Amino acid sequence: KRLLSRPLGILTSAVESLDVDRIEDFQVNVNTLGNNELKVLEVSFNKMAQGLAKDRAKLIHFRSDLEKEVEARTTELQEKADTESGFAHLTSKLQGKLSPEQIAETALLFMVENIGAPSGALYVFEKYGQLHRRAKYALPPESEKETSFSLGSGSIGQVGQCREMQVLSPNDETWSVTFGLGKASPQHVVTCPLVAGNTLAGVVELYMFNTFNGMHSRWLNKASEITAAALRLAQEGVEKTQADERIRLILESTPDSMVITNAQGEIIMTNAMAEKTFGYERGDLMGQPVTDLIPDRFHGGHDGYVSRFAMKPHSREMGKGLDFFAIRKDGSEFPVEISLNSIETPDELL
Repeated sequence: KRLLSRPLGILTSAVESLDVDRIEDFQVNVNTLGNNELKVLEVSFNKMAQGLAKDRAKLIHFRSDLEKEVEARTTELQEKADTESGFAHLTSKLQGKLSPEQIAETALLFMVENIGAPSGALYVFEKYGQLHRRAKYALPPESEKETSFSLGSGSIGQVGQCREMQVLSPNDETWSVTFGLGKASPQHVVTCPLVAGNTLAGVVELYMFNTFNGMHSRWLNKASEITAAALRLAQEGVEKTQADERIRLILESTPDSMVITNAQGEIIMTNAMAEKTFGYERGDLMGQPVTDLIPDRFHGGHDGYVSRFAMKPHSREMGKGLDFFAIRKDGSEFPVEISLNSIETPDELL
C-alpha cells in the first residue's frame, strides 16, 4: 500500500492541477519502483493527455478558421448590401425628367467615385449612328478634341459595335493622364457598352490606376445597365419631343385651321389659325372634347362617325355635299368644310 500511495497521489494531484489551456505541456512522471502496472498507467495517462492536446489544437485551428470565414462572409454581405444600396441610390438619382446630358454627368460621377477611376468619359449613342461625348471627368487636354465616334471607330466605336467590355493595359506614356503634380499612365483603360435590352444607349470609358478585377467588372456591368436604361428613356422622351415639335411646325405653317384629337375625341394639338378661327386663347383647347367646336344638334351622330373613321382611316373630305357648321367660343356658328386624315403614332391613332 505504501508503494502505491505516493504514485497514486502524484496522479491525483496531476489530474486536479490539469490546465486545459496548457495541456500540450502536461507530463506526469511517477516513480513506479519497478511496478509495471503503474508504469503502464503512467504511459496511458500521458498518451491521453497528448491526445487531448492534439484535439485541442485542432479545435483551436478550426475555431480560428471558422471565425475568419464568418468575418469574411460578414464583410462580403456588408459590401453587397452597400453595393445594392449604391445602385438603388443611382437609380433614384437618374429618375425624373432628366436630359441625356444630365444622366450622363450623374452616372459618370457615380462610377468614378465608386470604382476608383480618377478620369473617364461617357458617350451617348445618338441619331445618325454617332457616339457623342456628353460627360467627362478629369480628361487630359489632348482628349478634348475627340468628342464623337462612329460605330467601329476607335476604342469607343469598337465597343459600341461589338457591345462587349474591353480592358486594355497600356503601360505607355501615350495614354498618360495629366495631374497637378505631373503625368501618370493608367494600369487599365476600361471601355464598357451601355446597353438597354438590345438597344445601344452609349459607351463609358474609365482610366484605372489600380487593378481592375472580376468584382470591378461585375460592378461596372450593373452600373452600366442602370445608366443605359435611364439614357434610353431620356432619349425616347427627346425623340417624342422632337417629333411633337415637327408636327407643331407643320401645323403652324398650314393656312387652314388644324385640330388633332386622340381616339377619345380629346384635343391634343391645334395651330394658331384654329384658335383664331374659333376665338380661343393659345392653349385653351388642349384636353377639351372636340365636340366643344360642334353645335349641339350634331353631337348625336358624331361618335359614330369617329368610330367608323377609326376602323378605316384614310384621307378624305367629311360628308361631301353636306352642310357643316362649327361653333365659336362666344356661341356663334359659321359654316365649315372638314377634311379628315389620320396620324399613326407608336402609342395611338390620332
